[in-house]
Amino acid sequence: QGPLAQAVRTQQSILLEDREQIRTMVPEEMAPLAAEQAWAAVPLVAYGQTLGVAALRYDGVRRFDADDRAFLDRVGRRLAEAIERSRLYAHQRDAREQAEAAARWLRSVQSLAAALARSATRRDVARALREHLHPATRADYSIVAALSADRRSLDVLTGTSSFAITTDQLGTSVQGAVR
Repeated sequence: QGPLAQAVRTQQSILLEDREQIRTMVPEEMAPLAAEQAWAAVPLVAYGQTLGVAALRYDGVRRFDADDRAFLDRVGRRLAEAIERSRLYAHQRDAREQAEAAARWLRSVQSLAAALARSATRRDVARALREHLHPATRADYSIVAALSADRRSLDVLTGTSSFAITTDQLGTSVQGAVR
């Protein structure tokens, strides 16, 4: 188990002051070493939870004293708290966006209901659906078709300008589905 994994598991900084200490934890074939190096693996711990690890490499032997250890531990805690704050902020932002989307959808449904209540003809109903349902669903295209009087075909009442389909094409595409 390498120094990063050990720092995460133990929630303690792993300070390797020279090449020999590094070799005791990491085989040379896994991490070729320069002549002189020191490593520090600092766990990122906030509120008792390990959120990650910071890895530091020094290009020479380094003796870590109590002040160094205290400083690295403090930095690790601050990094972890910042990570946790960013996670909480993202969660709050996502929840706010979902609430705003739900409010927009509710307003669209209310607007559609009011428009349908004012509709007197099939064309009025179709227009209300196109104007209110299309934006509410964020569909790229929409079409409203109604059964013909003989209930054997569909009549296109309205559609978005990008949805180019004729009554004949619609009838052909659903032939046999309408009885």
